Amino acid sequence: MCSDFLFRGVSLLMHKSGEGLRPRSTVFTQVMHLDTPGLFLDMGWTLDDSEENAVIGHQLNSGVHLTAGVSTTAHFDRAKHYATSGSTCSGVVYKIERSRLGSCGVEEHVVSGYTDFPKYPEDDEVILVHREHGPLPLSVVVDIIPVAP
Repeated sequence: MCSDFLFRGVSLLMHKSGEGLRPRSTVFTQVMHLDTPGLFLDMGWTLDDSEENAVIGHQLNSGVHLTAGVSTTAHFDRAKHYATSGSTCSGVVYKIERSRLGSCGVEEHVVSGYTDFPKYPEDDEVILVHREHGPLPLSVVVDIIPVAP
């Protein structure tokens, strides 16, 4: 997966409220526990409080494992799927230029580099984290594309 662009799909409501590029937390490390649902010993997690665990937890369930990361995909069609909640509502897809990320203080965490067992391998998910653990800057977005079911 080598693409010049990443895509993030969100509902129209999320976009209009300004939440489309905002993470759910300001922390990007996690401790995993042996009883964490959906977690297997060979997934790549560590026994300490780490970014590796944050990536693995985030991609398993970002609603449970709250992090300073923002999910993106290398595939427009997958972002459209998320933006339209599987073709049930309208949304937008943010087109993000990867070459702008570093200069804007944004780190990329390619999920497949952390685990051999991503929950959604078809996403080729890349979790973006701003150095201040806040929202992604609009300066990385080159287009906002309206999408409908």
